[in-house]
Amino acid sequence: MIKRSQVHIFQIFYSEATFATLDPAFTPLDNTSNERPDWSELWPIRRFFAGNQLFEDGYYGFFSPKFGRKTDLSGETVIRFIEKQSPETDLIGFSPYFDGNAFFVNIFEQGSFNYPGLNETFKAAVLHFLPGLNFDGLATDSRSNIFCNYFAAKPRFWREWLKICNAIFDISEANDSDLGKMLNSDIFYNGHPAPSKVFLIERIATLLLATDQKWKAVHYNPMELPLSNSLISAYPKDLLILDSLKIAFNQTGLPQYLSLFSEKRVELLDLIKKSR
Repeated sequence: MIKRSQVHIFQIFYSEATFATLDPAFTPLDNTSNERPDWSELWPIRRFFAGNQLFEDGYYGFFSPKFGRKTDLSGETVIRFIEKQSPETDLIGFSPYFDGNAFFVNIFEQGSFNYPGLNETFKAAVLHFLPGLNFDGLATDSRSNIFCNYFAAKPRFWREWLKICNAIFDISEANDSDLGKMLNSDIFYNGHPAPSKVFLIERIATLLLATDQKWKAVHYNPMELPLSNSLISAYPKDLLILDSLKIAFNQTGLPQYLSLFSEKRVELLDLIKKSR
C-alpha cells in the first residue's frame, strides 16, 4: 500500500478563473506568469523539477485544470486509488477516452487522425530517440496509453520522461534542424494554431511504457471513465475486442493478432456507416 504522504498531485492554474476550478485535494501549481505558452504544461513541470527536491518513494502528478471535467474523477478518488497500489508500482494512470485508445493501433496514429500532418513529425521525433523502433508496427494498448499526461509516477520514471522532453525542448529552441522546424510547426487545435511539439510531449509517457517493459504501471479502469464524442464510442464491446487484440499482439508478438485487429476495425467502420 502507498501512504497518502507519498502522493504529490499538483494541478496547474493559469489565472484566477482556472484557480477557482481546482480540486481541493490537489496542490495548486502556479503558472499565471505563463512565460512560454507555446510549451503548454511542460513549462511549469520543468520548472517544478528544476526547483524542488524529490522523494524517491513519492508519486508526482501534474494535472491540467480540466482534469475533473475530462475524467469525472475527484481528487480524493484519485488519491484513494493511488493509496491502494503496491509501492513497487512506477506509474498510475487516469486516462479517459478509451475509444480513442482502443480504435487506433497506437497513440500516434490517434493524434495524426485528429490533427492531420502530425504523423511525419511524430515518426521523425520517435525514430530520433529510438532509431531501432518499428514505428509503423508499434501497438499501444490500455496498459500503456496515457492521455493528457494524466498520470502519477515515481521520480525514476519522471527522469526518463524529462530526458526526452528536455531533448525535444533543446531541439525546438535551437530550431536549426529539420526536426526542430517540424516540432515548431503549427497545427490547428480547437480552431487555434498550436505547435506540434506539445502533441508529441503528451505522448512521451505512452512511448516509454510501450517500449520498455521494466515499468510497472497500473491504470484506473478506462472503461469507467468518459469516452469521447466520437461515433465509435457507441460500440464499447467492439472497442474491448480491439484493445484485447492489441494486448495479445504485444504479449506474444504474433502478427495474426494485429492482422485481426485491422480486420475488426474495418468491420466496425462498416457497421457505423450502415447505422447512419
